[in-house]
Amino acid sequence: LKQLDAQLLRLSEGQKKRAKRTETSDENDLLVGDIHYRPVVLLLFLSVSFIGSMWFAYATPYALLSLAFSAGFSVVLVGLTRLRATNIGLRLPDVLGVELPIFVAMCGMVLVHIAGRMTTGLLSEDAQHLCVLAATLVLLAGMGLLGRNDLGLRIPSALEAVVGLLVIDRVLCILFGGEVPLPFAADPLASSLTEWTLPLFGIEAMLLGAVVLFDWVEGERLRRELDDHRGAFGRSAWLVGAALLSLGPASIVAFFFALRRSLAWQQPAVAMTALLIAPFLVQSWVVWLLSPFASLLTLANVATAFGLVALGWTTTLVAQRNGLWLSSALWSV
Repeated sequence: LKQLDAQLLRLSEGQKKRAKRTETSDENDLLVGDIHYRPVVLLLFLSVSFIGSMWFAYATPYALLSLAFSAGFSVVLVGLTRLRATNIGLRLPDVLGVELPIFVAMCGMVLVHIAGRMTTGLLSEDAQHLCVLAATLVLLAGMGLLGRNDLGLRIPSALEAVVGLLVIDRVLCILFGGEVPLPFAADPLASSLTEWTLPLFGIEAMLLGAVVLFDWVEGERLRRELDDHRGAFGRSAWLVGAALLSLGPASIVAFFFALRRSLAWQQPAVAMTALLIAPFLVQSWVVWLLSPFASLLTLANVATAFGLVALGWTTTLVAQRNGLWLSSALWSV
């Protein structure tokens, strides 16, 4: 007869859930892994400051100033929170693999930006606000990685949080009428160098770094023969997110990385997603760098070309009797 401790079973289930996003190899993790430092007062300060900044950005034409203030204030408070947690030897609670104060600060920055783009803070042909937002999200995500020994799990979560929130921000701003670059249709050379071109290329550089870093973590997991931590859906979503934000360079790199990792992890759905979104990636280049060839590289022509590639891929799979990849190839056609 084996007696089971209900409390230990509950702790074990919690440890299994945490293992997907954080390190759980410590010998005492089962008993103390759920004990966290909850900075209630600092979270309250963050929330109040973001609410005030949202009103200021919405009601005045100083949305960029409000966004910059929120960025500085959130970085200071998050730094104090992490310093306090380190001093008392406790971890901060996580949300999707990102520490709670950092996640709240990142979401607050997005809300302030959306509020500023909805009304009098609206500035056409200006991307400085986007650059401030992206840089702040990257800085906050980087702060969450300092002093951690489980970077293999933390880095992908941090990168996904940055890209995911930027995608949400871009989509909501478009829906609510804020002037932001449209996906696959943004020309970085169309306006002022300081207010449009340099900020957009700065965001592109950050996005390219995120794509390369994400793939590096993927390669390390394969090299060390670790389990798949994202799955086909996660990799496909990462590719789509990078494509929606990119001017072209980062999305092309993400495209080839996705094809390579789909082979390494044997995930046909990732390759299918890459082929389906490929015509739109080409359009990102046609808007500015390949504009002399715009009459040739129309969306219909490019989609037809990739359709022929998918058809050739399907024929090869049929000849090889490779059933695992066949359905994805057919959907790509």
